[in-house]
Amino acid sequence: MSIIEKIKAHEQEVRATKYPPDSHICPNCKEAHKSFKPHQKRNRLFLVIIGNIVNKIRSLLGRWRCLICGATFTYYPDFAIPCKRYVKEKVLELSRKYVEDDDTSYRKVASNNRFPIVHETGEHYFDHTTVWRWVGYIGSLEQRLSRALKLIREKEPSSKIFRQIHPVNPRKYRSKGRRKLLDRCMRLFILEREFKKVFNASNFTEFAPPFL
Repeated sequence: MSIIEKIKAHEQEVRATKYPPDSHICPNCKEAHKSFKPHQKRNRLFLVIIGNIVNKIRSLLGRWRCLICGATFTYYPDFAIPCKRYVKEKVLELSRKYVEDDDTSYRKVASNNRFPIVHETGEHYFDHTTVWRWVGYIGSLEQRLSRALKLIREKEPSSKIFRQIHPVNPRKYRSKGRRKLLDRCMRLFILEREFKKVFNASNFTEFAPPFL
């Protein structure tokens, strides 16, 4: 199923009030999903890069109310990142490409086969500073990195991931702060491969808390 098909399928599920999935609990009181009641539906614009075009896909996100504590929250599907319009798949792909390729730059990553990526209206280009922000965001996920390392250590204490060192190219940063973000971003992507091998699952399954 393509990413656009996933977005459309999720929209239909929101309209049918089939979300949230059975596995989720209230973020406030931790009660099970059976205590949830549909609250409202939010319009959401997703941006999907296909080839050299940024496609705009309008969809819905479902909001729910917990009947136990009264809290309301939004359920985010796996392809969505709270506060970001671009789908998770492309955020991870281009961020990984930047930190792992020593010879690439933000401008090169923000193009496709050396041709610019443009929005479907033709009025705007996909800006390289967007990738800069994505990399910084992933690099800020310190708790996610610590949690994943802890889980791997508990499951596979002899894993080689704890001895691997992959420094970021010094040309990619000018400050210690940016270096830390890039280093953490790099480690998260390296760790992702080991996480999938150990748990047969992605460390980025829930990129952020699903309820906000």
